[in-house]
Amino acid sequence: NLVNVEFEEGVESIGDNAFQYCIKLKEVVLPSTITTMGDSVFSGCSSLVSVVIPDRVKELKSSTFAKCTALESITIGGDVETLADSVFYNCQKLKKIEMPIKLSTLGTLCFSYCKSLETITFSEGITYISDYAFMNCESLKEITLPNTLTFIDSSVFINSRKITKVTFGKSIDMNIILLQNHL
Repeated sequence: NLVNVEFEEGVESIGDNAFQYCIKLKEVVLPSTITTMGDSVFSGCSSLVSVVIPDRVKELKSSTFAKCTALESITIGGDVETLADSVFYNCQKLKKIEMPIKLSTLGTLCFSYCKSLETITFSEGITYISDYAFMNCESLKEITLPNTLTFIDSSVFINSRKITKVTFGKSIDMNIILLQNHL
C-alpha cells in the first residue's frame, strides 16, 4: 500500500531490493545526500512515474528501475559514471533519455524492452556500450554517439527496427567500433 517515499537529507544509501515490487509506489523523493542505491532497489515498482537521481550518485546498480512499467521521466545526476546491467529494463513508458556527462559505461540490457523510447543522446564521456543495451526498443528513432565512444558490443540495437538516424561523433574511429546490430 506504499504510495510515496521521501527520504530526509542526510540519508546516504538505500539497500538492495528495499522497495522491490512496491506496485503502488508512485513517487520517490531522494535527498541530495544519497550516494549509493543497491541492486533492484525500485525494481517492479509498476506505478512509479518519475524519479530524479541526485548528483552524488556514481552508479545505478543492476536492475535499479527494471520493470517500472509506468516510468515516464528520469533525470540522472551529472556524477553518474555507470549504468549497470538491466537498470531500465522493460520501462515501457520511458520516451527520452539524456545521459549524464560523466557516464562512461552502459551495461547489458540496460534499456532493453523500453518500448516507448524514441531518442537517446549520449554526452561526451561514454566509452563502452554493452550487449543488448537497446534491444527491442520498438520506438527508437534517433541515436547520437559522441567522439569518446570506443566500443559498441554486438546486438546493441537488435530488433529496434525504427531507427532512422544514427549520428556518429566526427572523431570516432570506425575501425574500433563493432556495430553488428541487426537493424
